[in-house]
This record gives sequence, C-alpha cells and structure tokens, in this order.
Amino acid sequence: MTERIQSLDLIRGVAILGILFMNILAMAAPMEAYYSPVWREGLSTLEIPLFHLQSLLFESRFMSMFSMLFGVGLYIQYQSALAKGLAAKSRLYSRLRWLLLFGLLHGFLLFVGDILVLYSLCGFVLVWLLASSNRKQLVLAIVFLCIGQLIMLALMAWVYLKGEPMMLDQLPLTAEVLAERQQLWTSYPARLHAQFTEFGQILLFLPVAGIWHNTALMLIGILLYKHGFFTQARALPWGLASLALGFALGGLVQMMRVNLGLDSEMGFASMMLMMIAGLFSAIGYCALLVLVANKAHWLVALLKQAGRMAFTLYIGQSLVVYLLFVWLLPHLWGQLGRPELLSLALALSVLQLWFANYWVQKYGQGPLEKLWRHLAFRKFRAKAEQQP
Repeated sequence: MTERIQSLDLIRGVAILGILFMNILAMAAPMEAYYSPVWREGLSTLEIPLFHLQSLLFESRFMSMFSMLFGVGLYIQYQSALAKGLAAKSRLYSRLRWLLLFGLLHGFLLFVGDILVLYSLCGFVLVWLLASSNRKQLVLAIVFLCIGQLIMLALMAWVYLKGEPMMLDQLPLTAEVLAERQQLWTSYPARLHAQFTEFGQILLFLPVAGIWHNTALMLIGILLYKHGFFTQARALPWGLASLALGFALGGLVQMMRVNLGLDSEMGFASMMLMMIAGLFSAIGYCALLVLVANKAHWLVALLKQAGRMAFTLYIGQSLVVYLLFVWLLPHLWGQLGRPELLSLALALSVLQLWFANYWVQKYGQGPLEKLWRHLAFRKFRAKAEQQP
C-alpha cells in the first residue's frame, strides 16, 4: 500500500472517531446540549471547561477533515475511472445516488444530524468541478466559503438584533421540559414523528449554508491533494501555522459566545463561524498525521483500519448510541452531561478500533462499503458482461 493511501486512511480514521465526540451530545441529549454548556439544570462543574475544550479541539475540526477527504476520494475515483477508460461521471453519480439513499434512511430513522445527505448533494455539484483548473477550484472554494459565512452572519444578526428565537425553550431546560423531551425521543410513534419533522427541517436548511460551506471544503481537500499535502511532510510548517490560526480564531469565537451568554442561542448561530476556525485546525491536524502515517505503531495501524471502513463506523456510531439511549437505557437520555458522554465516546472509540481491526483483517472491506460499491456498480458490471 502506498504512502498516499496510508496517510488518507489514517486521517479518515482519526476524523471518523473524532466526529463522535461532538455527535454524541446530539444523539443522547437535546440539541441544545450540542451548543451550550448550560443546557439543563444540575450539570457538573466540569461542563463549562469541557465545553470550551470540546469547542476548541473537536467542533468542526474532524468534520472538516472528513469533508476534505470526501472531496479527495471523489477526485481519486474520477481520475482512476478516466485512466481505465470508464464512464467516470456516471459511476460517481451512481455512488452519490446510493449515498443519498443511505443518508435519508440514516437521518429519518437513526440520527437527525446525518451528514451523508449533505455530502451526496455536495458531491453532485463537485462532479462538475473535478476537471476544472486549480485556479477555478480555488476561486470557487473561496466564493462558496464567503457565501456560507454571509448567510450565517445574517442569521446571527437576526437572532441578536431582533431577539427572534430559533428554539422553543429557554436555557437551562427545566426538569419538566427535559422529561417531555425524553418521552418524545425514546418512545414510538412519537420519536418517529419528531425525527421526520426535525430532519425534514434540516434538509430544507441545507441549501442555505451547508452545501456552500462543505462543497468549498471538498474543493480545498482536492487542491491540497493535488499539491501533495497529504503525502509530503514538507507541508508541516504551514500546516502548523494553519493549526495556530485555527486555535486563535476558535478562541475568538469562544470569547464571543461567553460575552453574549452561554445560555444564548448565539452559540447555535455562531457555529458557522467556528467552521472557519475548524477548517484551519483541520489542515493542521492533517499535517501532523501525515508525519506519522508510515510509523510502525499499533495505534497508527488501528486508526488506518478504522479509516478503511469509515462509512460502516459512521452508521455504527448512530446505531449503537440509538440502541443504548432509546431501547436499552431510555431513562438516561438527556440525563448525562459532557463528562459522562465524552467518556462514553472514548469507550466507543476503543470498541470501534477493535471492531475495525477485526473486520478488515478477516474480510478486507467494511460491510457497508462493500454493499455501497455493489449497489453503485452492479449496472456497470451487467453492461460489461453483456458486451461481446
């Protein structure tokens, strides 16, 4: 296996595990827990420092890494298909259509914070840009980033100046409100109805800002790949500079959140600002991981295995947390704070590393990766078999 593949697998493995440290808050508690450390009464004294630590180290960082690598993956598949004389765009569109279906099922049935639908929609746009020049891709990436930020800044101004709430309940959530939420999200058919409603609203919001920002990240990932960033350690100096800039910008966002009030919905509205900080930090994280991609270390090897079945692990995270907090221990939904949930995310990460290592060594490819590939390419195989 080449160094290029090793580095991408390692980065993808770290990214898919890091995403859980943010998502678990929205999976096992009300959405308010995701953006505020004072989301309910009676929280631990560790809640606020962990919120700041989580925001600076995890928020938007690993999602940005995953988005950039999704773009890189599409580009590599596109180039590979062209080299083999295959219908590159048709094959990518088939993969994206099936990814869209997986995402819709995931979002409507398991986790409203699904990213697969967003990635598939961004992918449909990206396919048209894969053959563009580096200059055009860079210009479009900057334009898309600016559009996404301007839209969210307008939303922040609306929330701040007009005082129009985006959520129904003020923070901290009272015990009565939390009990109602718990009943809603752990019983049927109430949960199914709430899931369909909330995810449907998220789908309507995606074209507003999400598609702009994530398509930009994918283009940036492609440009970095073309310039050898993911395979050459010489990119480390400006990778570290990017990491420092990401922390500085993230610190400014956190200061703004504190000044506006940690119980304010401005925490939610400012998530887009943190995405810019997350992009710079993600580039820095990738630069550090490229340094160790070829190290013969057991942890590096395990993380690479996780990266090779990131799709399976992503859906698996939602499934495991869903089973825990909806079927097995519904009384714990909304009752655990950041110390407990982040500890659970760490334990699940260890479990995922073990599972990925076992599965890849035994079967070579993740079960959902194999299914996705089969569904996406079966019609092309059928056509090839029919040709004389």
